[in-house]
Amino acid sequence: MASKGFVFGGATGVGNEIIVQKRRCARRGTDVSIENMHQGFTHVFESTFESTGGVKEYIEHPAHVEFANQFLPVLEKALMIDYKPASVN
Repeated sequence: MASKGFVFGGATGVGNEIIVQKRRCARRGTDVSIENMHQGFTHVFESTFESTGGVKEYIEHPAHVEFANQFLPVLEKALMIDYKPASVN
């Protein structure tokens, strides 16, 4: 399993979701922290895929490329992280 996290700040809207068969789930949210450590990042999007190959498929999907080319330039800043989730016990 692999996940892709995306946080951004300085945008007023979001676009359409891209459907990729290998994606297990997608979540989004806005900053609600009382710690004020968000560094200007206001929104979070997270997608979980069957494998790192699914992440690659998503990144290279023509609809994602088109969306990213339109969406990313309007952001004040963005941070993207690909990671493999691990349980912490």
